[in-house]
Amino acid sequence: MEAQATPAPGGWPVAAGQAARALVASRLLVLAAGVAGAAALRPWSGREVEFDPLGLVPDSLLVAPFARWDSVWLLSVASNGYDFEARRTAFFPLYPMVTGAIGWVIGSPLAAGLLVSLVALLVSLMLIHRLAEIELGPREATVAVWLLALFPASVYLSAVYSESLFLALTLGAALAARTGAWPLAGVLGALAGATRSVGILVLVLLVGLWLDRRAGSRRRLRDLAWLGLVPLGVAAYALWLERQGFGAFSFLDVQASWGRVQAWPWNGVADGARSAADGLGTLLGGTVDPLAAHNLMLFCWLLLGAAGVAGALAVLPWAYGLYMALILLAAVSSPVAWQPLLSLPRVMLVCFPLVLWLAWTLAPGRITRMASYAASAIALATWAALFAAWTWVA
Repeated sequence: MEAQATPAPGGWPVAAGQAARALVASRLLVLAAGVAGAAALRPWSGREVEFDPLGLVPDSLLVAPFARWDSVWLLSVASNGYDFEARRTAFFPLYPMVTGAIGWVIGSPLAAGLLVSLVALLVSLMLIHRLAEIELGPREATVAVWLLALFPASVYLSAVYSESLFLALTLGAALAARTGAWPLAGVLGALAGATRSVGILVLVLLVGLWLDRRAGSRRRLRDLAWLGLVPLGVAAYALWLERQGFGAFSFLDVQASWGRVQAWPWNGVADGARSAADGLGTLLGGTVDPLAAHNLMLFCWLLLGAAGVAGALAVLPWAYGLYMALILLAAVSSPVAWQPLLSLPRVMLVCFPLVLWLAWTLAPGRITRMASYAASAIALATWAALFAAWTWVA
C-alpha cells in the first residue's frame, strides 16, 4: 500500500473559514483604497482614453479597483475572441473563455470576470491553507492564507486578470500531487498551461513531487503517466494559433510589441541591477522620478524572489524551489529595455512557494508577523489606489 501525505487536522471547513475571512478583509481594503485612489488621482491620469478606447471598462469608481490595464485585453478576447489581432494572443485562452461563457449567461463579461477572479481567489486561499498544513503545519497554514491575501500584488487576484485562476489551478495541482490524486494533478496542470505561458512549468513541479515522495512511498509509472496531460494545455493553444494563421508561438513573438526581448537570465539580472542603481542615484540626488523609484522597487522584489527560492529549497520539498526558480528565470530572460524587471511582482504573485516559505519564517514570532501583515496591508492599499487610477504598478 502506497503511503501518501496526510493533511493535518482542520480540514476543508477550517480552510474555508480562514479563506473567507481573509478574502473579505483584504478585498474591502482593496475596494476602499481603490475608490479613494481613483477619485483623487484619476482626473490627472487620462489614460483610460489611450488604453481603453472602446470603453470596455465602465467609468465607475466601484469598478476602478478591479478592472484596469490588461483587463481591457482580456475583456476584448472574452467578448470578441482573438479577431485576427495578433497581440491578443499573448493572453492565454482559458480565463477569457470562462469569462466569456459566464458573461454570455449573465449579460456582462465584466461582472463575469470579477466573479471568476473572486471565486478563484477564494479557492486559492483555501488551497494554500491545505497545502501549508501538509508541508508546514496548521499554524503556518493560517499565516500563509493572510500573507497571500495581503500580498501587495494581490490587487491583481481580484481584478479581471488571469493570475487568480492560474494560482488556483497550480495550487490545486500541487495539492493533488501531494495527496496522491495524480489524474487530477495532470488535468489541473493542463488547465494551468492553457491559462498562462508559464503554466508549462507546472510539469516540472509535479514531476519533482513525484520523484520526491515521502518516506515509505513507491514511485509508480502510471502516476507519472498522468502528468503527460500537463503539456496538452499549451500545446492545444499553440496548435489552434497555427491553424488560425497567427503562428504556433505567436504568444511569444508578440511580446516584442511591448518592448520585451529575449536575453540570457544573467543579462536580465544585470540590467535590472543597473537600472536599480541608476534609480537609487537619481533619488539620492534629490530628483523625484517615479521610474527610478519603480526600478529600485522591482530589484528589491527580485532579491526577495532569490531569497524565496533559497528558502523554499531549504524548508520545502525541492520541487517547490525549482519551480519558483524556473519562473523567475523565465521572467529575467525577457527584459524590457526601459524597465528590465517589468511586471516582476505579478510574476512572483503566482510563485506560491514564496508564500509558504514566508509563512514558515514569520509563524513563530507574533510581533514580527503582525508587523509584516500591517506593512503588507499598507502596500496593498497603495497599489490598489494607484492601479485604480490607471497608474502602472506591475
